[in-house]
Amino acid sequence: MVIERALALMLVCAACGGGGSQVEPALPPEAYDDPAPVVDGGPDSPGELTMAEVEANMGPVREQVQGCAAVSTFEGKVTVQVVVAPDGTASATMVTASGEDDLDTCVLSAIDDVAFLTSERGQRFKYSFNF
Repeated sequence: MVIERALALMLVCAACGGGGSQVEPALPPEAYDDPAPVVDGGPDSPGELTMAEVEANMGPVREQVQGCAAVSTFEGKVTVQVVVAPDGTASATMVTASGEDDLDTCVLSAIDDVAFLTSERGQRFKYSFNF
């Protein structure tokens, strides 16, 4: 991508003609460098929580969600994307929602309330609840 941008800049400079004018990029060169890709090591990778540790911590979440489901009429599956930070805090976003605001909020809140173990890299995973 950096090479493509450099070629485009050279074409612009060539189109400008001589005359001593110089086209400068709108951003400094380091702004054009692609950031390092985020690499997910996958389950049980070094520095991440193991899936056994994740499952152990999801027990209280399942219990809380079952309590919310008891007052819901929804039947189906709710899937969330969970991100556990290295400090053990977690957050989730809906992948497949129920369509019932109270139930969806309950699922997200239950995950926000759990404290995972600390780790070097944390963990990312999808988790489904069947109702």
